[in-house]
Amino acid sequence: MHRWLPEFWLMAFLVALGCRGKKEDEGSPQKQRLTASAGEESGIEENTEPADKKKGGVTEGQEEAGVRSGKILMIIACDQFRDEELEQPKRIFEQEGMKVTVASNRKEGCRGMMGGRASVDALLSEVEAKDFEAVVFVGGVGSRVFFDDSNAHRLAQNAAAAGKVIAAICIAPSILARAGVCQGKRVTVWAGKEFIDILKDGGCTYSEESITVDGKLVTANAPQMASQFARKIIDLLKGPHSR
Repeated sequence: MHRWLPEFWLMAFLVALGCRGKKEDEGSPQKQRLTASAGEESGIEENTEPADKKKGGVTEGQEEAGVRSGKILMIIACDQFRDEELEQPKRIFEQEGMKVTVASNRKEGCRGMMGGRASVDALLSEVEAKDFEAVVFVGGVGSRVFFDDSNAHRLAQNAAAAGKVIAAICIAPSILARAGVCQGKRVTVWAGKEFIDILKDGGCTYSEESITVDGKLVTANAPQMASQFARKIIDLLKGPHSR
């Protein structure tokens, strides 16, 4: 009866040893390499790209919608700019992913007609039109300071020569007329005889519309049009994908 017991325990020991060896073999680096090689040969690859893959800082979905992340230069008079003509477009531009630079004739103590304060990033003499997709002149009574300002004219002229979007609101279209960049273009302006005459003297065709778009030129005639003015600029920047 007891003669078969040693043989029984020997067989149990061998079976246990075999199972352990198989488990260690499956977890070995060599086995894992063989498994990975088999996956590569079958053409199966692990997808490690994030779902919101970006191209140049813009998601593919945004690119299809025509949204481009760009730079916009907004020019204000440090004294007596029109508050909403700066604030509303700036907010809309930034919501669309644009980077806004505010330039003026002074960096400190800038205050609007309605009492608001503005942070200025650069002097007009420090910026170049080529670095922006659009150059926007904000109105308000203070913008008269730019009617004959050489730096304001330089920015408008260089923007026009480079095919950039140029925009002005309230009395600021007068700056464009004095700079000679809207000859033969339809332009609107605050409905005062002085400003209408400036447009006509500059070779512009005066438009009585609240907002006028002629090519890459956008003009509006009052602060109440500030948001729509900004949307027209965004439409031009989106090109064929405009709403």
